Amino acid sequence: MFDKEILDELKIRFDKIAEKISKNGGISIESKEEWQEREAQVERKFDMFGSDKFFVVATGMLKAGKSTLVNLLARNENASPIGFGVDTTLRPALIRMQEEGDSGAGKIRVYFPRSSRDFESAQIQLQKILDEIRSLNADSRCDSEEFPLNQQNLQKILCSRSGTNNVLPVEPLLVLVELPFSRESKIFSESGCVIFDMPGLDSEDALVARKFEAYNAIFRECDMVLFVQSNVSPLNDKACGYLREIGSTRHECTYRLVQNKMNARYWRQESAIDEELQDQARKGRANFLKKIGSPSLGEDSLIFWTANLGMAYDSIFKKNLLMERDPADVEKLRNDSEFLVLERKLCEDIEKNGEFQRMNHRKDELSLEFKNVLSFLQMKIGKIDEEKSESVEKIANLTKDLNEILNISRKSVNFSGIKFTLSEDLRKKIQETFLSDFKKIRLNEFSREIPRTDSLKIRGSDFNRFLNECDGLAREKIGEILKDSLLKDVRCAESDVVSLLNKMIEEINDVHLDLLKVPIPQINRGGQKIDFDFGKFSKAGEVSDKIFVSEKRFLLFEKKIETDSRDISERYRRIFDHYEAESECAFNSEGGIREIAGSLLKSHVESFVRDRQNDLNARIDELNEKISDLDFERKVFSEAAASIKILSQDVRGLPV
Repeated sequence: MFDKEILDELKIRFDKIAEKISKNGGISIESKEEWQEREAQVERKFDMFGSDKFFVVATGMLKAGKSTLVNLLARNENASPIGFGVDTTLRPALIRMQEEGDSGAGKIRVYFPRSSRDFESAQIQLQKILDEIRSLNADSRCDSEEFPLNQQNLQKILCSRSGTNNVLPVEPLLVLVELPFSRESKIFSESGCVIFDMPGLDSEDALVARKFEAYNAIFRECDMVLFVQSNVSPLNDKACGYLREIGSTRHECTYRLVQNKMNARYWRQESAIDEELQDQARKGRANFLKKIGSPSLGEDSLIFWTANLGMAYDSIFKKNLLMERDPADVEKLRNDSEFLVLERKLCEDIEKNGEFQRMNHRKDELSLEFKNVLSFLQMKIGKIDEEKSESVEKIANLTKDLNEILNISRKSVNFSGIKFTLSEDLRKKIQETFLSDFKKIRLNEFSREIPRTDSLKIRGSDFNRFLNECDGLAREKIGEILKDSLLKDVRCAESDVVSLLNKMIEEINDVHLDLLKVPIPQINRGGQKIDFDFGKFSKAGEVSDKIFVSEKRFLLFEKKIETDSRDISERYRRIFDHYEAESECAFNSEGGIREIAGSLLKSHVESFVRDRQNDLNARIDELNEKISDLDFERKVFSEAAASIKILSQDVRGLPV
């Protein structure tokens, strides 16, 4: 006996799991949306336990007699279209009977899919239509159109391709045939069934038969499978493939086999015909069991009925065609028909086993849905692990790129082996400045002490004072000239310093453009000044040590000693030569042009790769944050998967 309290307890446990995921702020919106789809399917399977509608699906090969059987069970020729030699049913039709007391001759309602802007799949839309029919308080919100029930409309809606007439502009989701109430139809009026009449499993024209997902979606909605088998129509491989896949998702107790025997060899003796038909029926059942491939469904457990549906059809719907026969024979044909036995046993079967089958099928569907949920959670965990692995790898690559960018400027400041010298323009400028200042000193400050002729002697102290004045002026002037000069006035072996730096920038762009994304621009040749303290550089001692190297050097400090004034120009030249060497020493020494050029290149490169560095750092931070989110999401899904696994086992053990 089905225990609703156990079911309610299982639902409460699932709701707690679902709430922890759907209301968790650490779960991504995408994951929540995916989870909500799975949650909705589970909730629907729980709700279906509350519906008392018993859904039956009639299926089989083309021309096996499915529609004939449905019409016979409904006692209405307008339940499903029939015809000889053509594929009459191109789309599924759900057939139900109106309530007793409803007026009208029946109707056909065609449900069309919602617009492409609606993100619900066709299967979800179909489920909502069926839930609406089951009275589960669902609103399908699908567009539908209603037509009077007659053969003409039935043929147009079920037997013609979509787009070929105004009735079916697009392929419908479902066709609902509502029959007028009839007490003669026991399966509808007393058993409360609704029946899906399906296209043939081997149909090449029916869209739903060519797409197993759509076909199986309908089978999963039904509580009993009536497989109609004709003794003259074999089971092909395609139909068998469908049967095996359908059988893998439902309990064997829901299968019923209806064997439609067709007596074509009417000229033989009746006993021979009966024997042959019985042999065909045995082989047909064995073939069905073999093809469906269910280990627990065998000859002893298979419920089957045999009837000549064509004969039953004529006896019920075509009495006028039998008028040449004795009326007593016609009545006997009707009352003793194997179909009536089939119908009675089918109704008894539903009355006796229908509740068990319905609940058992609901349990199977719920169990299957939990299996799908568990697969979804495991898929998400696997996907999270893949995303985390990809993110870790991306961080490693980005960190490598970042380190490479940080090394670019450091790699470019090495100028070892390159000697920097004064350009000719800068040398000439220094010489001209020296000559002008020398003349000013000589004419102004020392005009009285230093004769204007080369033949006179001067005192050593005066000469010493003059040279020291030139010494101080030289250091000051060279410092000013060098600070105001441009890097292009400093030469190296091949070119000026700016050209050297730009050549290095070209090499950086050639090697690292993929990393940098945009090339580093050249350094402007127009205005890169040299900014360093020239006064701190000394090649080899004070200037006096370089100039006064003669053995009389100490005598120059004695006021009474005189020297030849012709030495003035020679001593001045030595001052200039000393500072020229001092300048080149400053260029190539620590803190000089070598470092200035390197610092300029480094700052220039860094200013143009800073955005790239910031971008890489931002992406690394973003990936680290993503990894943290993934770790949290994985923890939530892992806990949910463990709980669902236990819950799924409890669902399988649910007593029905």
